[in-house]
Amino acid sequence: MQELEAALAIAGDHIYLEGVSIMPDREQAGYIQSDLEHLLPGENILFLPDSCLKPYKLGTEHAISAQERIETITALRKNNRRIVVTYTAAIAEMAVEQQVLAQNTFDIARKQELNLDFLMDFLQENGFERVDFVFEPGTFSIRGGIVDLFSFAHEHPFRIELDGDEIESIRSFDVNTQLSLKEMDHFSLVPNVHDSRFEECRTPVFDYLASNTLVFGAELPLQIENLGKGWEKALQDHATATDSGADNIPPHPKDRLLTPGQMGRILESYSVLHYLGNPTAKSRRIGFLQHPQPIFKRNFDLLIDWLRENKKQGIESLLFSENNRQVERLQTILTDLQAQVEFTPVYAGLSQGFVDADAKMAFITEHQLFDKYYRPKSRERYSASTSLTLRELRSLKPGDFVTHMDHGIGRFAGLEKMEMNGVMQEVVRLVYRDNDLGYCPRIDKSVCTPQGPERICVCARQLPAAGAGSGIFL
Repeated sequence: MQELEAALAIAGDHIYLEGVSIMPDREQAGYIQSDLEHLLPGENILFLPDSCLKPYKLGTEHAISAQERIETITALRKNNRRIVVTYTAAIAEMAVEQQVLAQNTFDIARKQELNLDFLMDFLQENGFERVDFVFEPGTFSIRGGIVDLFSFAHEHPFRIELDGDEIESIRSFDVNTQLSLKEMDHFSLVPNVHDSRFEECRTPVFDYLASNTLVFGAELPLQIENLGKGWEKALQDHATATDSGADNIPPHPKDRLLTPGQMGRILESYSVLHYLGNPTAKSRRIGFLQHPQPIFKRNFDLLIDWLRENKKQGIESLLFSENNRQVERLQTILTDLQAQVEFTPVYAGLSQGFVDADAKMAFITEHQLFDKYYRPKSRERYSASTSLTLRELRSLKPGDFVTHMDHGIGRFAGLEKMEMNGVMQEVVRLVYRDNDLGYCPRIDKSVCTPQGPERICVCARQLPAAGAGSGIFL
């Protein structure tokens, strides 16, 4: 995919400011997004996922993907001069109409007058839930002059501090620690526009793109063919659920997905750069003097010869690695081999190494050099699947067994509010043997997990004595 990345990099630099890369699946799109972020530092690369648990599994919303999708759509509404990376199932899924999204967006800015009654009406009309502490998109809390809002259009929730009716400050904060992350001047409060209230207001995602957007497609004819298979699967799921009288009937694909024919006609209105596949008769071929880096498989003698040859040809060698220790390791190996070779370390990831003869640059990847698996780092994001939500906590009763990752099995003794690092947080109170107390400030399944009594009673008898007194588990 080096040619595609190079073309996107060129597009983002001088020729085009608007581009959308359509890959066959989410994994390949993830690699492209990660590579472009490292090749185009400072460029805001947007990622557009589909909202389903599995591609074309309509009616099964994946909360995290749905939030990221709304975040990208909202960003495109405000500024469509962006580079977007997506894949077939995601670009084929229709989005809420721009006008409807604008009408259901509440823009909040510092020094703005905020009418709490109007805000409450907006939140209630758009399905936001009032809680003690926000824990997922679509929740909010109001405590005196402090308002916490978790919009679907942003990765983190926001804390608003009021001075009377005027917004004095806006800060994003971590949902688990409740600690501030960044001062903000403004943000957009957006509801879940994927729910059934917006079923009749959907439009192709392409309507959010600028008319001169350049489309980069990997094997587009095959992608359109696979869209047809996904459409048939979604149609079969809808028909099966309807015939069986199921309680939850997935939407008809015509209400959520572009057909293969519609996708093909829409693409004809854009300039398209085809990567692989069979282009149309009107297409012209663009050549890139690029080839993959050699397969070294830890053969450092081969690497040394190759680096020396690069230098003779005036090619600059760049080593991409997210781990500075691996770079130091390679430098040590080359020193031990008394190799007089040069390379420039770049502390960023890259999915595949390649040589660009035009640019006189060789992009080497450390993971391919050491024959390791590479997975791009995904943006850290709140995950409902790993969080112990307040709904789950409310279902616990005093005396229920709870397992703490570090301190073992205790009994749930309710929730308490406690000041930590100057911030009031809701903590889980646990009672251990001999009535020792512990407080867990992180509402996180990886730290505290409710357990069933049959499984835990056996373990509880083997629980060693906890430390004397009470403690706060960090």
